[in-house]
Amino acid sequence: MGQGNLSVKYPREAADADGNFSPDRLSSYYDTCAGLADQFAQSLKEPPTKHNVLILVDLQGVYLGFTRWMKEQSIPLDSGMLASRFAHYLLETVSAKVDEKIIREVDGGIARNDLIRAIFRKEVDQLGLIRQVVDIKPSIELFYAPLALKDIEWRLRKEANKGSANARRQLADIGSGILNVHGDTRDYSIFEHFIECMKRGSNVSRWEEGFYKIYVDSWGLKAFDEKEVDTRITIRAVDACVDYEADSICIISSDQDFIPLHKRGEKSGVTTYQADVSKFASPEWVGRKIRELGDRFIPVGIDPLWSMRAIYEAAGHDPFNGVPVGKHIGEGLTQREFEALCRLHNKSNLGYQLEPAAEADGIMGVRVIA
Repeated sequence: MGQGNLSVKYPREAADADGNFSPDRLSSYYDTCAGLADQFAQSLKEPPTKHNVLILVDLQGVYLGFTRWMKEQSIPLDSGMLASRFAHYLLETVSAKVDEKIIREVDGGIARNDLIRAIFRKEVDQLGLIRQVVDIKPSIELFYAPLALKDIEWRLRKEANKGSANARRQLADIGSGILNVHGDTRDYSIFEHFIECMKRGSNVSRWEEGFYKIYVDSWGLKAFDEKEVDTRITIRAVDACVDYEADSICIISSDQDFIPLHKRGEKSGVTTYQADVSKFASPEWVGRKIRELGDRFIPVGIDPLWSMRAIYEAAGHDPFNGVPVGKHIGEGLTQREFEALCRLHNKSNLGYQLEPAAEADGIMGVRVIA
């Protein structure tokens, strides 16, 4: 994807001798800013401190929430990449809100990453008010159950061959990755690729797999229940508390059964949070017990700038963080996904429109229309 006249401004330190953008010079400039931030932190009366944040994510709810919402927005999903980018933005938002809560407890505190960003952007007017730098280290762990669609298809075919009309109907859907049980329709066609894309996130450190319990009889597919995922999240959270691996833990799940974990965290001196990312489009449906966590409940929603961010990334750049993106992201969108993102952005009424436009080399670009 090309940029058209949608451009990213980098600091002059990121330019080579000819004035062209240089990834190596950008990286070198970032390292310089990080070094200056650490020197500044050491110069303060209060020594710098570290804070480890463990974010445990139940991926199925995140996946289903985004794929359903994108279908409602008439956004085609040709792979798991686009849904994974929006999921990444939401996880980033949750992480940032946790950071804010951590810094709020530190008098005159600033997160190390925010300090580096301020130096990077030369926004240093308020540095005199800082008393301590906190190096917040987020680590994201993913929990999911792979769905064996081929196994379900094989079982349905057996029942269909025996004369089950409902099994035949379900069999017709499953070829497209669609599972329909008792009126609950779920599209798993890109689930596997979505998981692979999520694993490539820069802060993702590990993942664990559960499994699905599948029940098929003469009626057809009657149930497919995710097993072990919640248990694995619980065990991981308890281990992190017992072994003092984290100062804060955030569970991303709609399951209210995790509420006792928050009490367990308190006993260990670990601050816990929970966010129901699957309800980002309908926050009123977040479980009562989760909302009653008060300051430890992390509300989330869609940012209208995210569609524009995904368009920028398709051009190879992350405008929110001022860095290039990985090649797998820059080349991860199809033309119709790109065009749908432009339409979604244009519905957000941000004061300017984005129009897809083919560039001279045939690559899809975009024009900004004020």
